Amino acid sequence: MSTTLHSLSRHLECKRTLYFRHTAGSVFLRGKHLVHQRGDTEDVCALADIRRVVLLGRPGVESAILYRLMRAGIPVDWLDPFGRPLGQLLSLEDPADRTVVRQGEFCRSAAALELARAILLARMDNAREVLRRRCPIPQGWDACRERLGRAATPEQLRGAEGLGARLYFSCWQSLSGPFPWLGRKAHPAPDPVNVLLSLGYGLLHNRLASALRHAGLDPRTGFFHAGRGRHCALASDIMEQWRPLVDATVLRLVRRGQLAPRHFDRRNGRCILRDQDAFRLVMNSFEEMFSRRLSLYVHVDGAWQARCRTLNDHLEDTARAFARQIAGGSSCNALRIRPCPVI
Repeated sequence: MSTTLHSLSRHLECKRTLYFRHTAGSVFLRGKHLVHQRGDTEDVCALADIRRVVLLGRPGVESAILYRLMRAGIPVDWLDPFGRPLGQLLSLEDPADRTVVRQGEFCRSAAALELARAILLARMDNAREVLRRRCPIPQGWDACRERLGRAATPEQLRGAEGLGARLYFSCWQSLSGPFPWLGRKAHPAPDPVNVLLSLGYGLLHNRLASALRHAGLDPRTGFFHAGRGRHCALASDIMEQWRPLVDATVLRLVRRGQLAPRHFDRRNGRCILRDQDAFRLVMNSFEEMFSRRLSLYVHVDGAWQARCRTLNDHLEDTARAFARQIAGGSSCNALRIRPCPVI
């Protein structure tokens, strides 16, 4: 029975990216399968179904496994615990085409503004879902979303985005549990909730930048955010749709009493998370966010389609989809927490 090109492309999209931390447990080979054993549970994945392996920090993965992955043409990336890239292992026999794509031309095209608008609309819809489960939607939300959908220039898009962010974070005073909330402030973070948000956004940004590099893209060349120095503007562009997932993780931490003001301290005018046990709790919560399977929805050909993947794999899929779009393929679609009646 022959395999059609369409079904083959669907199979390739289902390949997995495996992330291993220093607390990964036991990783070993069983024939043509990679086995990840943690306690009494095993996660078994055929080598043919692995897209790449990412090592966070210093997990105990033996050199024999790395050699086998290299011979199978599976890239291995090393990131530090915060997701910043350290190095990569590639097979010289890997025939993958890593040609630099035409990012610059895409960034100057009308399609760039269209994609930025779609991603920001998805962020606003996902942020609404975060609020809907916890508090009333602020007045003016729908009008702001409509303004965002009509934006015809980058300046208009930034203005509507800023208004939406102010409306969204205006609700957080009632959501931040025992912690004070004076508004979203990133650098330096003045309070515990902003510390957690900045940490989560940083982890998301770095992990997406790694996926973009693996897709053959330059993460510093963005289509909406301005590039500066080593800032990965493209990662900042694409991650907007997933910020509410970080927000939901932070809210669960602070509202369930898992963190307290005593776990934080102020040094040199900034707030820091000083308690090591609390830090491990936070990092484990974010890692669970990345590795938990969740259904995100994409609007294709007039209908909503659910894609049940881990956030790690959603990041990888989107990076490859963007690479295909700027190479002249199908459009990269923004993802939502649940189907939205308005597009």
